[in-house]
Amino acid sequence: GACPVNDHDILGSAAVRTSGRNRWGPSAMRESFQRWFFPEQMRFLPGARALSIALRTLHLVAFGGLLGGHTFAVDPEKLLLSLYLTILSGLGLIALEIYAVGLYWLVLGKGIMVLLKLALLLLIPFFWEARVPLLLLVVGIAERHRIQPVAQRVRVHDPRVPQQWTREVRRRPDGPA
Repeated sequence: GACPVNDHDILGSAAVRTSGRNRWGPSAMRESFQRWFFPEQMRFLPGARALSIALRTLHLVAFGGLLGGHTFAVDPEKLLLSLYLTILSGLGLIALEIYAVGLYWLVLGKGIMVLLKLALLLLIPFFWEARVPLLLLVVGIAERHRIQPVAQRVRVHDPRVPQQWTREVRRRPDGPA
């Protein structure tokens, strides 16, 4: 039988209308997944710019504390709050980006740079003695990326991604920077 479905569900409805009825199944879930993670148009979240600025500020302050603490040999246990705040604020920034453009973000220049920085950060537990140079390398990559022209930061590195994304990401009025 038909089940009532809220078509404005945040993850999209897993139901597909067929002859006035809702149909649940793998194809409906796949369509919902595609609609959410590979949207046809950018999504704009009211207040995303302010939230992005707040998260980025927190991220920079927390990362600065982490880098300074490791540079001056502060007891690693005292740096846990900075570590957790850096991780949480970074995840928040990534979530804002993925909300706006879906998983296409992973193949935009800025998404690739974030993945590169994460890869370097994941090396730290295995190369503990090299943590300060690795953290400094992450800062260098972030700064190099920050001063790139917008066209490079949002350049699409996958031919399967609609080219409109490059133009739309450059123009978005109220999204993450």
